[in-house]
Amino acid sequence: MIEMNYYRARMHGWPNTYVFTKAMGEMLLVHHSRDTVPLVILRPTMVTSTYQEPFPGWIEGVRTIDGVAVSYAKGKLKAFPCNPKLTVDVIPADMVINALIMAMVEYANRSTPSEIIYHVGSSLRNPFKFSNFQELIHRYFVQNPLIDKDGKPIKVGKLTAFSSMASFRIYMAIRYSLALKAFHLAINTVLFQKSYKDKYIALETKLKRGMRLAELYEPYVFFKGIFDDANSEKLQIAATKTCREAHAFNIDPTSINWEAYMMDAHFPGLVKHVLK
Repeated sequence: MIEMNYYRARMHGWPNTYVFTKAMGEMLLVHHSRDTVPLVILRPTMVTSTYQEPFPGWIEGVRTIDGVAVSYAKGKLKAFPCNPKLTVDVIPADMVINALIMAMVEYANRSTPSEIIYHVGSSLRNPFKFSNFQELIHRYFVQNPLIDKDGKPIKVGKLTAFSSMASFRIYMAIRYSLALKAFHLAINTVLFQKSYKDKYIALETKLKRGMRLAELYEPYVFFKGIFDDANSEKLQIAATKTCREAHAFNIDPTSINWEAYMMDAHFPGLVKHVLK
């Protein structure tokens, strides 16, 4: 069922079921509500841990780019397809919530039908490049390595980036698939012990998981679009003029120092709250 839904989404031009169903929801709302009530659609980009509230670095579960971060930190990911020059459009979770609250306040007392879309992201006014992510994740987990089950620090090297899925598939085929096929052949002809078969199954599972992860992220890591958050910027400006507490609801991506946020809040939060 999962695979069927995935391919159905791709058939209609969407990268996965998640964004496909979100688009369907927006279409339904626009069709049934635009002429009756004020309609506010808020579109956050990839949501990461909190920037300030309730405290920096709070996060639950593995989200968006953190699938790459976790696999890398555990020493399971050494190469990944992405264009280092492109922008990874991320935004802290508390800024998304702040934008939602301000939009609700702004439109709560309106009686006339209206429609507006707020993009809540960072790619336009404070872009964070894949190359920045690649460099910072390496630096953090070299300085703060995870500990394996034997109590030893997990050593990580620099994450190798491939600028196309084709080059990544070639690398994976040469580096892993051929060796795995040779191992499988040896198991069937020479190495008959069950332990070798178990080892092969484990390696094959890891390879499939890595390829699946790359395919899931493919629509995002090669995406060249930039989301215009002008409406969100106008929302915050308007709020500061009418609400004394507006300064407490920061949604300004230009206030983010990406290096400080990733090194002092996001990666530590990921380790503390997710990899505990």
